[in-house]
Amino acid sequence: MKAIWKFEITNDCFISMPKGAKVLSAQVQTSESGTRIVLWARVRLHQLTAPEIRAVTLLPTGMAFDADTDFGEFIDTVQCGSIVYHVFVK
Repeated sequence: MKAIWKFEITNDCFISMPKGAKVLSAQVQTSESGTRIVLWARVRLHQLTAPEIRAVTLLPTGMAFDADTDFGEFIDTVQCGSIVYHVFVK
């Protein structure tokens, strides 16, 4: 069985996901407790005991970086107020 789970993310964070989770998208989510950036991933429920750590990078538009920097897989672009972030997961 599979399910879609939500993970709150911040810049240069590490998140624990079930092994083989497929990251689907990222967006800004606003609730009574504030605004945050989250991503959604499809997880296999039979692999909950085998977590893996994923590195998340939020790269602001216009930020310079070395050409050989590997941020991982591009997931989505999100706008948080006046800042636009590009979300990568490795």
